[in-house]
Amino acid sequence: MAKELKSMREDWPEKANFEQVILQLNKDFGEDVFEMDLAEGTEPLQQMLVSVSNLVEVLLEKNMSKLLRWCYRIDLPQERFDVLLKPENTGNVAEELAVLILLREAQKIALRETWSQKRTIDGTSSQSS
Repeated sequence: MAKELKSMREDWPEKANFEQVILQLNKDFGEDVFEMDLAEGTEPLQQMLVSVSNLVEVLLEKNMSKLLRWCYRIDLPQERFDVLLKPENTGNVAEELAVLILLREAQKIALRETWSQKRTIDGTSSQSS
């Protein structure tokens, strides 16, 4: 998991707030399944990775169709998703998929924030989407 955390830290969008990512995860999953006290001693990114990895692992084993629907709603890149699910992938699929999910959700938050600020600066809108 240390390798995944290092990779996530490097790729994590600056404007992505952890609480917003958790809200986005719950929205895209369609249920409130992610509840974390981000103020406690553990690192938020690690906490989120463990939580999402655990859920992905359960879904991989018991409800693949729900996992596929969730990944579709999140809008994961299909080619990266396909590579992870290939039988020759010897890595931890749940962790690797969790990293993809978290980074994509963080990217959505960062893009929304960027476009919200841009519209405010341009004077076209002061509301965020």
